[in-house]
Amino acid sequence: MNVVTAVLLFVAAAVGGAINSVAGGGSFVAFPALLFAGVPPVPANATNTIALWPGSLASVVAYRHALGAEDVRSRLVPLGAASLTGGLLGSVLLLRTSNQTFVLLIPWLLLFATLLFSFGGPVSRRLTRGSQASLGVAAVVQLVIGIYGGYFGGGMGIMVLAVLSLLGMDEIHVMNALKTMLQTLVNGVAVVAFIAAGAIAWGPGLVMIVGGIAGGYAGAAIALRVSQRYVRTLVLLVAWTMTAYFFVHTYAAQPSRVSRATLPPFDPPPAVCAGPSTLAAVTPSEGPVTVSEATRGGHSQRRPRVAISSPMASEAVAAGDGALST
Repeated sequence: MNVVTAVLLFVAAAVGGAINSVAGGGSFVAFPALLFAGVPPVPANATNTIALWPGSLASVVAYRHALGAEDVRSRLVPLGAASLTGGLLGSVLLLRTSNQTFVLLIPWLLLFATLLFSFGGPVSRRLTRGSQASLGVAAVVQLVIGIYGGYFGGGMGIMVLAVLSLLGMDEIHVMNALKTMLQTLVNGVAVVAFIAAGAIAWGPGLVMIVGGIAGGYAGAAIALRVSQRYVRTLVLLVAWTMTAYFFVHTYAAQPSRVSRATLPPFDPPPAVCAGPSTLAAVTPSEGPVTVSEATRGGHSQRRPRVAISSPMASEAVAAGDGALST
């Protein structure tokens, strides 16, 4: 990794960390940056998780007062357990996915995450209006979200907010605090699994961890001065651009790869060819007689080996300018 690549990764992680602290969606910047830097897809996804996780952990510390509410603590245990279980399952699933398969999945995962980021909020509000689910149902849904988060995670925050809406929560600051905590649990157990499996590209990862922390800290200050609507518009622009790019790069720009089967060399069937220069000859024998090789004009031409079985003796015939021997 050269200096230019390191600087670009640092900037990408800083921007991603800042975006996550303001509106979410930092993976739309950090994950493609790792791919452009030459990190294979599965390690890039794992490295992106560990790069942005410290910023999420810092946000949990900032939300510690909101997390101390009684209604939050009563929901945190079952939802947290579902998040840890789902995150572990999703990370194991990612580790069992080959790079070749994950390359084909990247555009679709980005598209799904972009659609969630674009329309997830209004759709979830419409679906959850006036309805309330039990904590057990919410935990099952959170388990599924955790699996997705451990595997890829883009747009996971929108899905968690929808689950919290199903529980009847409506205080946005409390919901954001619990959402951040659940995301941190999902990504935290995934980070442990990725480290244990050796799936982290530590060179780019360490650079991006520093950038993510710096960006997350700066983003907290920016959030007080910049409207989230502008930041969200920027994230959507980056997300749709990256999605379109990876669809074109993966499916449209790649030449079709048609496997061509290698045909075996042609092996003509055995035959005895008689012409003006070569005549077949047999000699008296009780068993099979073979014709080995004919020579004409100083050039060696190999003929097929022919076995002739006959109980009767035949005459040896020699003609032309070639000689056949048995």
